Amino acid sequence: MSGFVSVGPSVSLFADANRLGRPEVAPVVRRCIFRVVDVGPDAMKMEPSAAYFILKAGTMQANISTLVGKPEDSRSEYRTVSVAIKWGELADCIYAQDDRELCDADNRAAAVEATTKFFAHAKQTGASAGQAGDISQRRT
Repeated sequence: MSGFVSVGPSVSLFADANRLGRPEVAPVVRRCIFRVVDVGPDAMKMEPSAAYFILKAGTMQANISTLVGKPEDSRSEYRTVSVAIKWGELADCIYAQDDRELCDADNRAAAVEATTKFFAHAKQTGASAGQAGDISQRRT
């Protein structure tokens, strides 16, 4: 017998990706991303979702370095701290919006992703338990 349980012909145990939200198109990301990602004077020409993907690309670079076991040097630690700060600033901006903004699925997804990425990178830099507050006070 399969581990899958059928609950009827029209009910799925797996959520639709759009139901969970798409943070890259979230209205709060449109309002907050250029406070976090500096793309210079061409920011008005760039789609906010593109700036969001730039932030995600920086996140992937920090994650891949850790995954392959690259020894930490001051540059890679700085990048990891910088990425953590940017995600923290994005989360801070999102949560500073009106509470009703989180009724939108895309906004909720953006809030969850920004917060999760912040804590993951803060932990990666060794800023666990008692030091987590220190990283949130740093500025690049």
